[in-house]
Amino acid sequence: VSHTGKETTAFSPSTQQACNLEKDEPVSRRALLSVFYEGGFYRELVGNKESKFSQTSSKKSDFYAAFAPDGKKILTVTSKTAALWNWDGQKIEKDMEISLPGNMEFRPNADFSPDGNAIIFCSKDSKRVVLWGLAANTLKAIPFEWEISFVDFSPDKKNITFIAACRDNNIRRYDLTGKLLKTFTGHRNEVISALFSRDGKYIISTAWDNT
Repeated sequence: VSHTGKETTAFSPSTQQACNLEKDEPVSRRALLSVFYEGGFYRELVGNKESKFSQTSSKKSDFYAAFAPDGKKILTVTSKTAALWNWDGQKIEKDMEISLPGNMEFRPNADFSPDGNAIIFCSKDSKRVVLWGLAANTLKAIPFEWEISFVDFSPDKKNITFIAACRDNNIRRYDLTGKLLKTFTGHRNEVISALFSRDGKYIISTAWDNT
């Protein structure tokens, strides 16, 4: 808020420069939206209008962006689609984009497997995790007993597993077939997110119980 009482939005020079120079590039724009989706920066970037990259006509058009393990690809996610891009802002291949069927929608969360061969998503209002196999460009939905808010791959390339932050107050670890390996209990409300440490020895989680 300025000294006149009017609301203002202030950015660092580097952030403002990035916004001015890169906001018309698809990959850069999506990455910026992913980081600054909330608050003044987002409103400045899209001018209080629905982004042209949106696949829906409401606030459900969340954005998410992530780097592949090799650093050569960028994943972008909207509520209904996911796509892979190269550093030139071009889709890597025409078929390297997926769309969810029916009423399924992606949450703004995704993760590459440590070997870079698969991407995992969780869907909104659905007890399903979606696996995108990149080598054969296959899509597999794994059903679960609980609604899932967040997913993350383990960093171990030899024994790839993933964890899911569940809305029944628990965190669970699974293999790629959907087999339950371990349940982590202790939260007293819905788990919002869960992440492996880089060495795979620890998991950090957040939940609606303020812990």
